Amino acid sequence: MFEGGFNWQKLRQVYAHNISGLQNSADGAESGASSPSLFKATIAQMIVEIIGPKEAGLKKPTIPEGKTRHLCGVYESLTTEDKATFLRVVAQQFGTDHEEVLKAAEGLPQAKEKSEGALLKAEGRLQAALVPRYHDLFVQIGRLEGGVKHLVDMRA
Repeated sequence: MFEGGFNWQKLRQVYAHNISGLQNSADGAESGASSPSLFKATIAQMIVEIIGPKEAGLKKPTIPEGKTRHLCGVYESLTTEDKATFLRVVAQQFGTDHEEVLKAAEGLPQAKEKSEGALLKAEGRLQAALVPRYHDLFVQIGRLEGGVKHLVDMRA
């Protein structure tokens, strides 16, 4: 386990159990502790380990490429239906925070009245708010050898 981080060995066990549970519950029956919500939480945790928590803001941690490569491997091993779930999690949980965008936009008029420097800072906050968090994930994947191909394959 990484200091202050996530236990990836445990994640692999949970993931393996979860995938088998999802496959076993294809007829709609839940199997034990495994559920689609656990699957979504597992995906979200893996992504947070790569892009960092939302509270980190612009101070992103340096991520060992192994975590990103592992996430790509997990994605490649998913069924078509689970890949769609994966992408929904990415879009819904790591997209643009609309409340943050509105808050940053509301600050522009006051900043304009204060000074040019305040306006530039307010514009920077708005620009940062408009970038979805999954952007960092895609940048990390794109840095891998074969990462751009993986991103293209994800779109297919």
